Amino acid sequence: MRVCQWITLKDSTGAAVHTGPAWVNHVLQRDLSADSQLSESLAICQTDSGVASCSVTTESENSPAYYLPHVRRLRGNVVPGLEQMESAIEFLPPQIADAKMYCPSCQTDVPVPLKKAFPEPYTPVFPRDYNPVTNNKFWQLVALEVECPTCKGKVRLEPPRKRWTKTVTLYGDEAVRETVARPFVCIALVGGSNHFVESACDRVNALKKTLEPEREPTSWRFHMADLHSGQKRKRHKIFADWDREKCAQAVNGLFNIIAESNDSLFVFALIYPIGGSSMIEAKRKAHMAILCDTIYNFTQLGVSPRYTFDADKAVGSNRSVIQHWARSAFLGSERQLMYLYLCHGVPVLEPQFVKPGSHICLELSDFAAFVVARELHCWQNRRESEYPSSQFGNVYYSWPDKEGCARERIRGVPRDRIFPTNAF
Repeated sequence: MRVCQWITLKDSTGAAVHTGPAWVNHVLQRDLSADSQLSESLAICQTDSGVASCSVTTESENSPAYYLPHVRRLRGNVVPGLEQMESAIEFLPPQIADAKMYCPSCQTDVPVPLKKAFPEPYTPVFPRDYNPVTNNKFWQLVALEVECPTCKGKVRLEPPRKRWTKTVTLYGDEAVRETVARPFVCIALVGGSNHFVESACDRVNALKKTLEPEREPTSWRFHMADLHSGQKRKRHKIFADWDREKCAQAVNGLFNIIAESNDSLFVFALIYPIGGSSMIEAKRKAHMAILCDTIYNFTQLGVSPRYTFDADKAVGSNRSVIQHWARSAFLGSERQLMYLYLCHGVPVLEPQFVKPGSHICLELSDFAAFVVARELHCWQNRRESEYPSSQFGNVYYSWPDKEGCARERIRGVPRDRIFPTNAF
């Protein structure tokens, strides 16, 4: 994976506070402390055989021994078949792919065995009575022993660790196009810090109120597949009464909300060719590709991304539902050593899958995924889309290419780079 230029972020006094990728600057520089709960952490050393030793990394009067009996059970005890779940990580930043460790026996640097898998993820562990305000301590891996790939001797390895300082919430949806020369999956993420997410939600509700003043904004949702299709629109309980002018007003309003939030909201769009893979396998790989990219770059700054996706199966009365292909991809990837390098020791929760449109930002991610997929669909059929993606403003687009995974923040989907015209 090729990553963009690194910069140093500064707080309001001008002092350097974090080093991180340029693509997070526009939110974190403005909102570095807006809703952060600084979590003091206890560090605990683990090996393949279990707990080896532990140390306190914060000035706390409590001994780590107090917390050990209260540690939540690890996932292997509650997720059936965890040890059989396989990693779905295909792309790594070069800083990870080229990671080295010093072997005292060989007396030289050797490659880190990044593909090594553990029975349990070595991700942070929280006490049962964890509370972000009153008891905000958790265990973070400090070091473990791995085998030298050259001499097979034991090497003490200290994976990268960052202090967890902030959380951002990202809402995702997908759009699949199978009836084109080069089928693909598009996954879009929209979100940011709480303040900016709430602001975007208020603007969407205001747009709904303008379009349907007699209806409660939260009682209906924008869904582009229904709004775009004349046949589906006729069957829709709200859109059926809309003429072309009103449909255009809705679409333009959604474009404006995203474009005018370019300096506050994150908008990502990953395009992943299906190729010879099955649909489930392509979705699994695309899902982990966008997760790995965003997890690595956010946690590099001590920021934990929280993911909420539209479910593609019935949710019923449940708050969320387990998508087994997504769960196995994420938890299977967590078991690999390379994941410790991706997450920098920052806690990242398993993505949630919820009822479609149950959060307003899911309506925005549905819109973003549809617009990008529609443009690429039209591009492959040598015509222009009715909804130019350039109206979004700058978006973080990523896609696999012959060198790995490319990513660029750009105005308008780079369709000729994703699908060159000579390919269809």
